[in-house]
Amino acid sequence: MPSRTDSGVRPARGIEKGPPAPPVAYTRRVNISRRNTLAVGGVAGLLLLGIGAVRMREFAQVVPHGDFLVLGQREKRTLDALVDALFPADGALPSGESVGLARAFDEQLWAAPPASRADILAALMLLEYVPPIFGGVGTFSKLSAAARARVFDAMLRSKRDVFCRVAVGLKQILSLAYYAAPATWGVLGYDGPWVKSPKPPPSAIRYAHLVNEKQRDGA
Repeated sequence: MPSRTDSGVRPARGIEKGPPAPPVAYTRRVNISRRNTLAVGGVAGLLLLGIGAVRMREFAQVVPHGDFLVLGQREKRTLDALVDALFPADGALPSGESVGLARAFDEQLWAAPPASRADILAALMLLEYVPPIFGGVGTFSKLSAAARARVFDAMLRSKRDVFCRVAVGLKQILSLAYYAAPATWGVLGYDGPWVKSPKPPPSAIRYAHLVNEKQRDGA
C-alpha cells in the first residue's frame, strides 16, 4: 500500500520514515491554535535580515488572488510550491494540487481567528525567503521540488524554534487537509466516515457561498 511520511515527502527525498497521517473523517475546518500550531512572533525581525522593510510591506498588503478569499498571489505561489514538494502524485496517491489543497488552506485561513490568520500569512512569508539560511539559492518558490523538500526538512530539524514551529504548523494544516480529501481514502484502505452524508459546518457553507459570489461577479 502506498505510503507517505508524516511530512508528506517520500523517504527517497531524505525525510525520516514515519507512519502516514491517518485519514480524517469529514472536517474541512482545522482548529488553528496560536499556542499549539504557530509561534512566529519573531518572524518580522528574522525577515529583515534578507528582504527588507519594503518587501515586508508588500507582503503585509495581501490582496486576495482570483476567487480566493484570503491568499494573495504571492502567498498562493509559495503555498503551491510547498504543496508540490510535500504532496506530489505518488503511485496511486493523488497530488496535493489535484485534491485542492490551496483551496482548503484558503478556507482554513478564512475561518481562523484574525491573529492566527496573520501568523500563518507571516509563516508563508518566512518560508518564501528562508532558503539561503538552509543552503538554498533564491526564494522557496523558485527552487526545484527536491531543493524545496530539503529546505523544509531542514526547518523541521532546526534548533531555532521559530523555523521548526513554522514548518510544523504548515505541515499540520496541509496534512490534515490532504487526508481529509476523499480521493486519498481508498488508496489508504479507509472506507470513509460512518456518516455517509456528513453535514458541513456553517463556516464551510458560508465560505463556499462567498467563493461562488466572487466567481459569479468575476465572470
